Amino acid sequence: MSENTAEGEIIFCGDTFCRSANGENPFALILPALQGAHVCLNFETALDSATTSDKLINLTVPETALNDLPAEVVYLNLVNNHTRDGGDAKAVAAALLAREKVVIGPENPARVRTEVDGVSIDFISAYFNLPRWHASYQGSLAGKLADLVDTSDADRKIIMLHWGYEHVDLPAPFQLDLAHQLVDLGADIIIGHHPHVPQGWEIYRGVPIFYSLGNFNFWQFDTATTPQNRLGYMVRFNLETNEGTVIPYTINENYQPVAADEEEQTELLARLNLLNESLIGLTLDRWYHECYQGWFSHEFKVWIAICRKGFFPQRWIKFLVWLVLPMQLRFYLYRISAKFRHAA
Repeated sequence: MSENTAEGEIIFCGDTFCRSANGENPFALILPALQGAHVCLNFETALDSATTSDKLINLTVPETALNDLPAEVVYLNLVNNHTRDGGDAKAVAAALLAREKVVIGPENPARVRTEVDGVSIDFISAYFNLPRWHASYQGSLAGKLADLVDTSDADRKIIMLHWGYEHVDLPAPFQLDLAHQLVDLGADIIIGHHPHVPQGWEIYRGVPIFYSLGNFNFWQFDTATTPQNRLGYMVRFNLETNEGTVIPYTINENYQPVAADEEEQTELLARLNLLNESLIGLTLDRWYHECYQGWFSHEFKVWIAICRKGFFPQRWIKFLVWLVLPMQLRFYLYRISAKFRHAA
């Protein structure tokens, strides 16, 4: 093991698509921080294929790109929204298994048993679409996930959730509710990803909950570069003590994570601590004002751009349905009530 990594520890890293802008190994600059560790990535890409999903953005790589994965990367989470971009999520799973990696998924939810230094571990993972008919995550998927956690008899239950709203700094209040329920059922740590920016973390009943690690190796296709999406953090989790240590890093123009020096560490941790403070007393109204308002505006513009690409009635129908989903209706009511409160 390296001097920075002890036995019985796993390092968790966020969104990864296994590419760099200049063709270099995407993990080359962060490798010293991973040496000797058991590393788990959220692997958010598929293999190149003649068949791709019907999405605006498909993330695929040639199978040879998987050779760039460091030996320290042992665990790869495939329970996310991009591992089916090549048409068959089982293809990337098989390619990773052939390289002797432990694969979580791609079924949703998934539970995989493994062992680290004599400690039995269940990796339990789920991918949540944004709420549509329910303005929360309390649907059938949440029920299946809860059952997997509740029935696990592993020494450690590690929960990985691909969830939440992209490019927002705060998790939704219903994400906090679900995380707390999973801890009540026996989760030992919760690792979140998908927003592509880091979010804060909290300790609930002695269990660390990290709502979003941010990007690890990822290109931001649809948003300008900001301090938030150029910042991410790893979590070193001690299986004996159940403690999670945060390791911030920056992401360069080649989409590569870069270890922070001592001065940068201090600056980045201070920025991350502000995100932690923002979780305290989080209400739906505050989240609507600080996060959902901007997210809704961005998504509205995306829908308009999609519909303007040509007259396809199904696109307009989907857009109109999106406008009247329960989550949107709740937001409209909030906006109306906020105007009345302001006027008063």
